[in-house]
Amino acid sequence: MRLRSLALVTALTLIAAPVGAASRPKATRPTTTTPTAKPKPNSPTTTVATKASLLRVALAFPPRAGLSVYSDDAFLLSRLGVTETLVRANASGDTQPQLATSWEQITPTTWQFSLRPGVSFHDGSPMDSAAVANAINKSATSSTPPRALRGTGMVVKAIDPLTIEVSTTKADSLVALRLSSPGSAILSTSAYKSAVPSPIGNATGIYSIDKYTPDQRIELKANTKHWDRPPSIGLVEARLIADPAARVAALRAGEIDLAEGVPAAQLDTVRKDANLKVLIYDLPRTTAIYLNHSQAPFNSLPARMAIDKAIDRNALATSLLEGAALPAAGYFGPAVAWDPDVVVPKVDLGEAKRLADKANFPKKIRLWTYPARAELPELAIAIKDMLGKADIDVEITVAEYGTLEPDVLGGRYDMFLLSRSYTVDVPDPAAYLASDFTCTGSYNLNRYCDKRFDNDVLGLATQSTRSARVRTFVAAAQDLDLNVTGVPILHDRARIAHSQRLTGLVADPLEQRLVTSELRIAQ
Repeated sequence: MRLRSLALVTALTLIAAPVGAASRPKATRPTTTTPTAKPKPNSPTTTVATKASLLRVALAFPPRAGLSVYSDDAFLLSRLGVTETLVRANASGDTQPQLATSWEQITPTTWQFSLRPGVSFHDGSPMDSAAVANAINKSATSSTPPRALRGTGMVVKAIDPLTIEVSTTKADSLVALRLSSPGSAILSTSAYKSAVPSPIGNATGIYSIDKYTPDQRIELKANTKHWDRPPSIGLVEARLIADPAARVAALRAGEIDLAEGVPAAQLDTVRKDANLKVLIYDLPRTTAIYLNHSQAPFNSLPARMAIDKAIDRNALATSLLEGAALPAAGYFGPAVAWDPDVVVPKVDLGEAKRLADKANFPKKIRLWTYPARAELPELAIAIKDMLGKADIDVEITVAEYGTLEPDVLGGRYDMFLLSRSYTVDVPDPAAYLASDFTCTGSYNLNRYCDKRFDNDVLGLATQSTRSARVRTFVAAAQDLDLNVTGVPILHDRARIAHSQRLTGLVADPLEQRLVTSELRIAQ
């Protein structure tokens, strides 16, 4: 058992402070009325965006579903400053007002939200309770609802022009946090004329989409009438460059101003370029080997343990990735303040061989991964070599995530190397634990199923006491560890490079904000 001490865990907070903070502030989440935040009026000194200012961004992940907010494209839209939600979650996991100014839990299954007055959509139409109710209801009842809303039975109705009532089928302490997920973005009624809602002209963010060329670029223009702070940069050109090396090459050539997902192997080169800067910070994201429990050999614990014992996490983090990631002992890492006191497991090839022999591995085990994150194919090669030393023969397949996903979700795979955020949908581990590890979880790639585990995790829906929630999180992490549900190997870090001309870039561990009003670019 890797967990050493849980005695002090109840005194810890849920989400870590941003990297570089001297201490981790306690997170507070409203279960009663949240204080109203007054909109910030545009002062005479506010910088007005001009068309002369242009920001060029290289994105690692292109849209996969026509910019639908029902899909993971919602995160891209949020990062580009196009869409907004009722609630914003900060880096500590606290909720903050955004398109809603306050909210209150009326009953265990009913919440009331007050909407911000004076907000307009990009097409000029006003945001009111009817539009908000329509947007959330459309998302919640779509054939592919956003993961944050899936299974909640959420229904929204307008009470008056600036008040909505949100109800769920069961008691849910995470409603406000669910409505901070990019998948719950508020679009105007005009967005829903077809099955795939269109954010073009129909969102509320600091930028509106001027032109979208699939698989090439998204062109944005500043929303000079934004309710809070219009951006100072007039135009944004987001180029879709899936090849990590090509992103870095474009940045070094001065063709773009900002590139996300810098490969670890190129960090030193970028750092030595006098025209560039690098921003690195911890993410609530873990790279793990997912193991298919629904078929042999990983329906047996010895087989899963054999993989676990053969992996040298420290070598992967320090030698292969040159410190651009941290070795993992479990699914949760330093980005959460309550991260259990754990020890990175040591390699034991003798035990790995013994367990592999006992598990009766087939001649070849398939390991799949995808190239959008530059380090994953390199990690797959290193993992193949490590497992080979334990007499486990591995066959690697590298393909686009969208190509692999249907078979992975359908349980038609052996091992899948994936980088996954544990606050991707809702900035609270309860949502991640439910979606990824319960028997009916919407993203249970391991196909792990334990009814007792389910009861504990699903019970978090009615558990609002911080200390009790933290105890459940830690116990769940311990269960996943002891059952070798999968093999977490690394805790990821954001690696963003940008031109010296660009200032105001903000670290966002939730990976929801990239292009913000704080950005400035020298002409």
